[in-house]
Amino acid sequence: MRTTLLAGTFALLAGVAGAQTTVTINPDRDGTLYESATGALANGAGGGIFSGATQGGQPRRALLRFDVAGSVPSGAMITSATLTIRVNMSPPGSSSTPHSVHLISQDWGEGTTVASAPGGSGGPSTPGSATWIHTFFSGSNWTNAGGDFAAAASATTALGGPGFYSLSSATLTSEVQAMLDSPAGNFGWLLKSDTENPATARRIISREAGNVANRPALEIEYTMGGIGSDYCGPAVNNSSGGPAVLAASGSATASDNDLNLSATGVPVNQFGYLVASQTQGFIMTPGTSQGNLCLGGNIGRFLNLVQSSGAAGTLNFDVDTTMVPQPSGTVAIMGGETWNFQAWFRDANPTSTSNFTQGVSIVFN
Repeated sequence: MRTTLLAGTFALLAGVAGAQTTVTINPDRDGTLYESATGALANGAGGGIFSGATQGGQPRRALLRFDVAGSVPSGAMITSATLTIRVNMSPPGSSSTPHSVHLISQDWGEGTTVASAPGGSGGPSTPGSATWIHTFFSGSNWTNAGGDFAAAASATTALGGPGFYSLSSATLTSEVQAMLDSPAGNFGWLLKSDTENPATARRIISREAGNVANRPALEIEYTMGGIGSDYCGPAVNNSSGGPAVLAASGSATASDNDLNLSATGVPVNQFGYLVASQTQGFIMTPGTSQGNLCLGGNIGRFLNLVQSSGAAGTLNFDVDTTMVPQPSGTVAIMGGETWNFQAWFRDANPTSTSNFTQGVSIVFN
């Protein structure tokens, strides 16, 4: 039996309709940014990409882009994403050091440079190469030398000696969802050492490797069966480093009483709940919130669905469509009505306050 929802004033996965599918894809572009004041060095077509700093302290940053929209059906809900790389060279005697991927904010090119083996010194930049100062050599530049990327890491792992390493997080999963939903804004990730101290560089086998099993790989798990449409997004980044994403699944037939909304990319171990209204709106940073309220009119909050995001940073709401809270009491969703949903949650970005997902609008029949 569903739980009764309380009246108030005011989205990927339990109960998702459709089977879960896993797809593994290799990059459609990769390369390395070699520190150079002139942008003279590149290695877009070489057999290795590099992350970290040389023994002399020169930074190396790897670039990786995956064509998510070309490999996952439109409308899919991403449930998890894991990036796996293979290190095949590290400084002798060096200890494991943390390396992180950061979302890139500008488009960039691969070029045709093949650096002399093992590739750590780079080779002459060719037209279209990404370099330390160029997005596309030599006609367009990064805003910041060394690449334009999010300050907050999407995922982190410690890289040591040769072997396979994986990076995953709720933030990474939400970013893959955004790459699917907005492919024009997919510029991939930049992988770098967190410290870029000397002797932290690692050589990673690139997409040009002859053995496909050794190439960088992005494993994506997704389900179909989502309903509704997003609006008022993306949400404001929260303390996880990215926006929280709400997704709806189940049935848009009101009489089926089968509706689940799930929020991913929520800061871990924070409590949150669902809010709903038949009216859309937009209020920036209501009260002390850092996010945007995307609802207007009569707003109800699902107070006894309050829950913790846990270690996965996910909130799942199983909604009883016959008892939706509104200021005057609970109401039933009827065919022909449009309802708008949003998740609110506690945040610390940088101080303890709150934030929101984007809005999801569902037309019921």
